[in-house]
Parts: sequence; structure tokens; C-alpha cells
Amino acid sequence: MGSGPIAQEGVIRFNGKSITSSKPNGDGWIRYMIEDKNGQIWFGGRSNGNFFHDGKTFTNYTEKVGIGNPILVDKSGKVWFSGEEKTGTIESEDGIWRYNGKTFENFTTKDGIGKNSVWNMLEDRNGNIWIGTRNCELYRFDGKTFTTFSE
Repeated sequence: MGSGPIAQEGVIRFNGKSITSSKPNGDGWIRYMIEDKNGQIWFGGRSNGNFFHDGKTFTNYTEKVGIGNPILVDKSGKVWFSGEEKTGTIESEDGIWRYNGKTFENFTTKDGIGKNSVWNMLEDRNGNIWIGTRNCELYRFDGKTFTTFSE
């Protein structure tokens, strides 16, 4: 399970004895954090993207493929991200990204997801991925296709 807005001071860690802090994304804003099936932590920043922490170092995946946040880890262990809004507008044509531990797969308008800012993602008990957008659009991904729900 992920989390909403977290901290403006970066990542603060308490190991039982001492407190350390770091700002892996430069500005210190951490909006999301989630643990994957291997116990590794993903951090979603405000303006400098997403970072992965393997227990020793931070890696910025935004620079590599253009991923944004929110972040979701599904039951199979795949990590989902929203597309990065490079233009600063409401609409983003980058869709959503899915990471299987080795490669990133991008779902866009060609796959049936609209070009909007993704604000939230959730996996239901049946394994469907639900995606909510800034423009009040709702999508369900059943593992094969996207279904749009609208008024």
C-alpha cells in the first residue's frame, strides 16, 4: 500500500539508534513511498521524479524513462507509475508505466488510456488496476484491456 503526501525534508530514516536524512531528488519533497515485493523502497518526488532505494543507494528512474507518481505495487510485484508531465499542463500523453523488475512497459492512448494526469491507482481484490485522473476519468485495467467509466 502506498502513501499520500509524505515530507518536504526528504527521506528521514531511523534505524533504532540514530536518525539520518537525505534528499535524493534535490528539492526534498517526497509525495509517495511504497515497498515492493523484495522489500526495496520507491519514492515519488514532487518535481524531480521517482527514486528507488535498494538499501544502499538511490537510483532516479525518471531520468531513464520519464515516469511520474503516484506509485502502485500490484499483487504480482509489478510497480506502476503515472506518466511524467513534461509540459506542465493538465494533459499528459505519457499514460502509465509498468515495471516488472527488468523492463518498463508504457500504456498510452493507443492502449485505451486517456491523456490526463493520473492522480491515483489501486488494485482491487480481483487484480484489476483502477486509475483515477485529474479530469475525473476512471479506467479499469483487467490485465488485457482498459475500460473507461464516465458519467
